[in-house]
Amino acid sequence: MKRRAHKSSVSISTEQWRAVSSAPSTAFPSIEFDYWSLARYQNAKDSALISGTTLLAGVPWKVSPDWRPTIDLFKLSRSDHAFATSPLGWGFRLTEPQITRTIAHLLDKGPPDIRAERTAAFLQALGIQIGNLKTLQDCRIIAEEDRIDLKIVWDDGVLAIECKLGHHVTKGQLERYRKAVSSRHPKQSEHFQHHFVLLALNEKALGPLKKPDRARWTYHSWKSFWFLFERSRPQENDLMLSMFQMTLWDRIDRLCR
Repeated sequence: MKRRAHKSSVSISTEQWRAVSSAPSTAFPSIEFDYWSLARYQNAKDSALISGTTLLAGVPWKVSPDWRPTIDLFKLSRSDHAFATSPLGWGFRLTEPQITRTIAHLLDKGPPDIRAERTAAFLQALGIQIGNLKTLQDCRIIAEEDRIDLKIVWDDGVLAIECKLGHHVTKGQLERYRKAVSSRHPKQSEHFQHHFVLLALNEKALGPLKKPDRARWTYHSWKSFWFLFERSRPQENDLMLSMFQMTLWDRIDRLCR
């Protein structure tokens, strides 16, 4: 059974995902893909594991050559893949503010070089290419300023993200945020750019947006963003980051069912 793509998104199969992943993200402003190969891989792995472990990655088992493309495609063999962990069992569901604050904390930790690589992977997953990683070593990652969920500010630009999990934007909301960002972070040079992203489960979150807002804000689905970031973030063996990613995936996946 194939997923039905949203109106303005790009629907691609698992076989095409490799080519898309290696292409500039800006060429695919909203990627929706057939991820059912992961479910089929899960079923095959569950059958192979005597222990009944339901992890997608990180557990040794005899891999059929048929699954190698899927493993390589989604980087399932990396030791710190989120699918090699379990969701945090805190007994409650993460809220949007908790998610954005945790993302800000996890992106901002560590030495400058790793921090820059991690942030570059995050930006690339949202279609923003960074030519020089050094520009991100001193970037600022800010949550909940001017009621904007998440901001990343670096020498050549600023990214503002509005995150939605099952909600839609209200009338005038994104325009207020855009004006607040433009006022607080005016163009420093001709190379300085403002980026505005709406991260949501689907395009229903766009709600009653007018054409100017739709032109200024780029929509990305949570699942598309999650996979792009998970496959390209630097190898760190950071259990906290991996477990948060798995907890976030569990939250997104349940809401999408």
